[in-house]
Amino acid sequence: MLALYDIEIMRGTQCVLRQVSLEVERPGALFLVGGGGSGKSSLLGAIAARGDAAWLGVASWRGLPLAVASPAIGWLGQCDLLEEGVPAASHAWHAWLREIRRDHEADAQTPVSAWPRALRRYLAVMAALAAPADLYLLDEPTAGLDEAMARVVRDRVSVVASRACVVVATHNRLDCLHVGGATALLAGRALQECTPTRTFFREPRTPAGRIYVDTGNCNLATPHNF
Repeated sequence: MLALYDIEIMRGTQCVLRQVSLEVERPGALFLVGGGGSGKSSLLGAIAARGDAAWLGVASWRGLPLAVASPAIGWLGQCDLLEEGVPAASHAWHAWLREIRRDHEADAQTPVSAWPRALRRYLAVMAALAAPADLYLLDEPTAGLDEAMARVVRDRVSVVASRACVVVATHNRLDCLHVGGATALLAGRALQECTPTRTFFREPRTPAGRIYVDTGNCNLATPHNF
């Protein structure tokens, strides 16, 4: 289990999030939702010890401090793409491309940088999900993908979440609803609600949750004591 208790994230002198406490079962999935700038990526980066944000609080893995337990982490950043220098003849790549019927676009004679951006993103996402890990941290894994790619990614996240711990930042409720697990809403620099996914989108229990489910956004004013 991944457990976060009273997490506070700072960027310089600005508080991004405060007093965030969450638990994610292993196996299981947690989706972080909220408007742009709500702290989803910052929270993922803090868990993965990536990025330049400073954080305070307690993070544990299976009862031990996260830094001590040091679980194998599968990481996907928001802007990660397939890079040059990776053999284009990978059997896994061909299988992933066949799943979306796009194998003809990944020409081994063409530089990877010239491939369509969505294709490079899709392959980066699938590679992250294929990496052996105990904890997967995925930032917007379906953003910029077409529906065929997104469907395959959601299916793969479901499979991974059946054996490992997965935390996903997303703006797309279809990601959440396809996989299930729990959904946590970040807004106003705080955790507003964390509820089983299907309950959250059917009957959110907080005013902030209702705003998000109705509108797809939730820009709350930051309390004065932040």
